[in-house]
Amino acid sequence: MRLRIVLWLAVLAALLSTAPAAAQITTPPLVGQSQYGALLNTHQDSAVNTALTISLAGAAGTRIHIYTVTAACSAGNADLSIDDGATTIWHTASNSIAAVAIQYLFPVPLTLTTGAAGSVTLGTCGAGNTGHISVQADRW
Repeated sequence: MRLRIVLWLAVLAALLSTAPAAAQITTPPLVGQSQYGALLNTHQDSAVNTALTISLAGAAGTRIHIYTVTAACSAGNADLSIDDGATTIWHTASNSIAAVAIQYLFPVPLTLTTGAAGSVTLGTCGAGNTGHISVQADRW
């Protein structure tokens, strides 16, 4: 019985080693999210006491995918929102952005409507304060 198993394994190994490359299936390792297509990564700082909007240009037949958004105020508090065209599809709780940077990671990227432009907006952080937004996104 043991000899049969050993012979069977030897035959199986021989058959697999002679299979054409197209017949040998390999699974790539999972390495997290990766971007594709046109990269739309950017960061901007606002002027004092001014809201900040980062525009993400859409293109016909493609969709924008937003992976992460990081936002902070130099002081004070503000709201953060993401728009798909003219429709707000995601926003923080009122005044949740403060002086400590907060990163929002979307394990399943926010995907906008085909062909639509998008925007990420940080409201004003208050008198004498500035805001900052970093966005990791792509379009394909």
